[in-house]
Amino acid sequence: MQKWWNVSWKRIGIALLILYAAGWAVFGIVILVSNQLEPWIVTRDIGRHDPRLNLVPATLPDKSLAALSGDRVEFYGFSFQIPGKKVAHRIDKKGISYLIFGDGTRIVIINPSSLFQALNAIRKDAHMDRILGQETVRTNYALMAAAMAATSDQVKWWRIPSQNARISALLGIKMDAIHDLNALYEVNSGELHGFQAGNPSIAPYKVILNLFDGADRHYQIWISGKDGSSPGLSQAEINAMVDSFRPIPHN
Repeated sequence: MQKWWNVSWKRIGIALLILYAAGWAVFGIVILVSNQLEPWIVTRDIGRHDPRLNLVPATLPDKSLAALSGDRVEFYGFSFQIPGKKVAHRIDKKGISYLIFGDGTRIVIINPSSLFQALNAIRKDAHMDRILGQETVRTNYALMAAAMAATSDQVKWWRIPSQNARISALLGIKMDAIHDLNALYEVNSGELHGFQAGNPSIAPYKVILNLFDGADRHYQIWISGKDGSSPGLSQAEINAMVDSFRPIPHN
């Protein structure tokens, strides 16, 4: 009886140990699968509801330059020429400036120092550096270019989690840069290169420019028509404005 008792408890102990180990193994597999699939599931669902995340930069449909007859305006250490529209209001603040024309067209200029701080915070973050890779965070333009080239379709269930995490992080930057606009173009004009989100001749008649100069200085400009109901500037006028950008020399 004693021998049977000892053998039984030994077997029970081994069985419980096996069950315990198996439970932790199953838990580990569940966590592994969850970590592997969650970025894919989330990004896939976001991509389905937000097709703009699958836009990649295309060539501008119109690269012509309009003849600008307006004044040259200065903001935050740079200047550009505007079309010959009457400026009804100019509002200057520390982080943002507005040009509002008589016909309701609006140009919004973001202070480049604010943009630099935002992108630089991402580039200098050690965690983001590991996720995105040193080549991606080498310059502001490189980071923006990588974000604009990212699509939700690039996240795959079979890819290692670090690859999916990189694309997901880039899509977050892209989402913030193009907002609700339904077109994305590459821009190379004069001293600047970068990206244009939105088509000025298609509703909501809004354009967001993210441009970079040779010194990797970041310029962001929003252009919109009156209340989103009519075009503000033509593509040729926007091209000419970008081509007219000049840094203001320091004394």
